[in-house]
Amino acid sequence: MIHNLKAFLEAVAGTTEHPFTSEHMVHNVEALDAIARAAEDRRSSEIAELG
Repeated sequence: MIHNLKAFLEAVAGTTEHPFTSEHMVHNVEALDAIARAAEDRRSSEIAELG
């Protein structure tokens, strides 16, 4: 996640191209959403919940 954010910032700054596809970024958001839902419910999150 941190690597993705750093790469995004570098791409915005124009120092490099963003190495992640739109699909990768969508999956990151799905993972963060699953983590947030699990935290709210105080439970574990299964990978199968993504997408």
